[in-house]
Amino acid sequence: MNPSEKYINWLRSKISALSSHIIYSFVFGSVARHSPSPNDCDLMVLTSSSPQTKEWNSVRKQIDRLCKLFNAEFDLNLSAILLTIDEYTEKIPFLKRILSRPLIELYGHGIETPNNLFQRRAKSRAR
Repeated sequence: MNPSEKYINWLRSKISALSSHIIYSFVFGSVARHSPSPNDCDLMVLTSSSPQTKEWNSVRKQIDRLCKLFNAEFDLNLSAILLTIDEYTEKIPFLKRILSRPLIELYGHGIETPNNLFQRRAKSRAR
C-alpha cells in the first residue's frame, strides 16, 4: 500500500466521526500527488460555523487533536486549514493554486465539489 493511501484511509475514518459542523474536507499537496515520501500532509476543512463562535472553536479543537493524533501515528506533520464557506470562496489566489493540482476528497455533504464551487463564485463576481 502506498503511504498516501494509508494516510488518506486514516483521515477518512477520523474526519467522518468529527463535528456535524464539518461540511467538506480534502487532502492536497504531496499526499494527494501520491508522493512516495511526503514531507507533510495538507488538509483543508470547511465548516458551517462562523469564526469566534462556540461551534467554530469546537471544530478548531477537534482538528488540532486530529493533527496531534496523526503526527503521533505516522511521525508526519498534518497541516490543517480550517475555513468557513465564505472564507473558502474569498481566498481566490490561494485556492486557485490548490484546486489546479491533485486533491483527494475525504468527507463532504451538502456542498459542491471545490472546483465547481470556485468556478461558480468566480462567474458570479465577473457579472
